[in-house]
Amino acid sequence: MTQTKTNNNRWLIVRNGAIGDTLLLSSAIQCIRRKYPDAWIEVCGIQERVELLVGDGMANKAISSDSCGFETLYRIHSPLDSQLLEYFQSFDNIIYYSASPNLQPLYDRLHVKENQRVCVYPALPKRDETSRHVIYHFLGALNGVADLNNPPSPHISLNQDEIEEARQFFAENNINREEEFILALHPGAGSKKKISPPD
Repeated sequence: MTQTKTNNNRWLIVRNGAIGDTLLLSSAIQCIRRKYPDAWIEVCGIQERVELLVGDGMANKAISSDSCGFETLYRIHSPLDSQLLEYFQSFDNIIYYSASPNLQPLYDRLHVKENQRVCVYPALPKRDETSRHVIYHFLGALNGVADLNNPPSPHISLNQDEIEEARQFFAENNINREEEFILALHPGAGSKKKISPPD
């Protein structure tokens, strides 16, 4: 569900997902930032996860979907919490990745002012979409809005405190960053079908 008019300056991206899907969403955020370098981009979801999407070339702010009366969004026959309504009205663009099989009611509740672009998009690709990387699924919500050719790879930005913490870890474990190459792997996944073969 998409409305095409947009002012392109204030963006809200909502994704309540696991950490892997959250990190993969970083490609879509980088595409928005490339197209609109001065835009305000806010991400909403599970706080400690969406915070990873804030930083240089990424989002400006992360908020928890447990804030602002978000639970009223799903009470289809009740009005939105006034604080949540005001929050949605502050954005020109809202992208909501939803696991709901019926996206129209969410679209109707998110679209709260004229000239607002709202896109309610499936949170997960269809079962037959396994031949392409999932970042292309997330980028589908930006079709016609941002350049999706050669999308940036997913990544996270580290703030200065995190960099200092890493330096301290390296020092305490006698790791010389100038002489040793460090590769971190997380081979697990939340589902067997997502795990790559060992080779």
